[in-house]
Amino acid sequence: MLKIEAWRPLSEARYWIGWQDNIAHVWAWVGNDLALSTGPGERAVPESALYAPDEDGARLVACLEGVEGQIWRDGQLQASRWWARTPSTAEWGAFTRAAGQAPEPTPDVQKLRLDVRPWARRVANDDNLWAHNERTVVWAAATLLALTAGWQLGALWQTHATLDQVEQQLAEQRTASAEQLAARDQALSARARTEDLLQLSPQRSALQLLREVVETLPENVELREWQHQADSLSLLLAASPAPDPETLVRALQDVSGLSEITAERSRQAGQLVLSAALDRPWP
Repeated sequence: MLKIEAWRPLSEARYWIGWQDNIAHVWAWVGNDLALSTGPGERAVPESALYAPDEDGARLVACLEGVEGQIWRDGQLQASRWWARTPSTAEWGAFTRAAGQAPEPTPDVQKLRLDVRPWARRVANDDNLWAHNERTVVWAAATLLALTAGWQLGALWQTHATLDQVEQQLAEQRTASAEQLAARDQALSARARTEDLLQLSPQRSALQLLREVVETLPENVELREWQHQADSLSLLLAASPAPDPETLVRALQDVSGLSEITAERSRQAGQLVLSAALDRPWP
């Protein structure tokens, strides 16, 4: 539950947990609008959990709105992503590479029947179950131990001290999660501004090159600096743990227009400098 609280993208997001054998799948969404469409006693179920699972490979499934890319291995869902429209070759390639799949053409969109029951076994949950009831859970456990083991008052005070320590650890984890979410929101906002600027020019520009490079980078790698000259490009990348130079060089080789890609570790821990030549001048 702690990992879900730290992972979900927004504090007000709702989530749904489904188990497949010993693997838990988690879907998250903003629930204000969705709450208006569900009646008393009804629970929202992710649409992708109602389509029949696959065995192996990647597929595109037509949703009620947009399409969803899925990657399956041995009957287990490994990765998924939603698009408002059929993804381009570059978008599909970035998705499959992030999931460890070999590059392949974008598949045809499959129209599957919605099943009555989800393929994943649902676990009952409330959106803020842990956040609002952690004190109740810990004190209930302490009370049960006191009844069964005959604890005395001193043991109850020790439990109270343990509870305060747990709450302090939760607060520290929430603070760390908030910083990560803030960085994620900044990255998404910057990407949205970049896409808006790209719509202003029909020609391929340096902004488009920036977008292609960012989409090619692994998800845990952050772009710190971007130095673009007429015939060269220099990137300062950061990740924890430190990014692997060979992996990043191979990833950037998929970006058209780049050649002579080299990697050099920075003086700062966890940072890497990548340099590349441009096959032609970029506006």
